[in-house]
Amino acid sequence: MLSKEDCFILGRVSGPIKDSPTISILIDADDPSDYDGLDFILIEVNNSLIPFELLEFSVKRNNAQALLSGIDNYDQALVLKGAEVFLPLEALPKLSSKDFYLHEIKGFEILDVKSGSLGKIVDVFDLPQHTVASVIIREKEVLIPLRKDLIQKIDRAEKSILIDLPDGLVDMYMDL
Repeated sequence: MLSKEDCFILGRVSGPIKDSPTISILIDADDPSDYDGLDFILIEVNNSLIPFELLEFSVKRNNAQALLSGIDNYDQALVLKGAEVFLPLEALPKLSSKDFYLHEIKGFEILDVKSGSLGKIVDVFDLPQHTVASVIIREKEVLIPLRKDLIQKIDRAEKSILIDLPDGLVDMYMDL
């Protein structure tokens, strides 16, 4: 059985559709159409991930309609309302060399082209302007912008991100 650590959250069950056993799933993904054609999903029920075979599954914008094996009526579907929907990490679409998933880079080392190792990423924040990584440098939290124009290379095997930071960014935090 898969654990949450082996999976990612695809979305959340909005509830059943009309009086049918078909459920609506709000998908939290950049491109929900990447997930059209799935064979199964995992739904968290009582803190356990339960696999459900998909008898029908269609995606429209950020919403999916799913008919699950074993869910035969509206009342059974209603029990799933609000539950998180998961998929195995292997189901994530492959990314380009400068793209990343937020969950995968925690613990990666940030390497600046000028000053070398800055430390490991302790947290990641997806802000409206861009994503930032939190790194602790000399006991101070430094927020590193993870913009494509600054990222030189993401090395998943070495768990590192090579970045060309603007001059003075880290010093600004150290002077506080």
